[in-house]
Amino acid sequence: MRIKSQHVVMTAILLFLCLGFPACGNSSGNNPTMTAPANCGVMAPGVPGVPGSTPVAGATTAPTAAELALIEEVFAMVNAERAARGLGALGWGNINRFNATQDHTVYQEGIGMLTHDGPGGCVAPTDCLGNRLATAGVAGLTSWGENVAQGQTTAAQVMNGWMNSAGHCANILNPTFATISISVQEGGGGGPYWTQVFTTP
Repeated sequence: MRIKSQHVVMTAILLFLCLGFPACGNSSGNNPTMTAPANCGVMAPGVPGVPGSTPVAGATTAPTAAELALIEEVFAMVNAERAARGLGALGWGNINRFNATQDHTVYQEGIGMLTHDGPGGCVAPTDCLGNRLATAGVAGLTSWGENVAQGQTTAAQVMNGWMNSAGHCANILNPTFATISISVQEGGGGGPYWTQVFTTP
């Protein structure tokens, strides 16, 4: 698990067998401890995605219509979980944030491996996510975090896994995060591959 802010860097531990599915979390914030909210676990009922709620015009790699529908569903489910706990909704990140998210999902699919590292030789504890965001033109952030997962075929499956995993749940329910970008790639061996990127502001 990597905890990253402007002041704190800790070594990442990739959790490849978290609740029976390979997934990883990377939390950001000013608190160097990784304390999961006491009320993790799925609380909100499944909700359909809202078409047009996750605009991706200008994406470097455009998602398919089916992938966009999954993205919209996860976006709605994240905010439903936050609302069930009295937290504000996350806004959808701009196209630069989406490109950083989508490009990493495509990268993971291309190498056939779940990772927070790379591309370009970036290896933990280097701030790989921060580097990717900066490369995509995202500036002025105070904190950022990332969840990744592999193999879940539905939005409900991936959200159930993340919400029942301490580090992933902590990212989703982090009250300091303001925006989220989500990506999924359904093709390739071992997929689908999923990425969530959280940012402040």
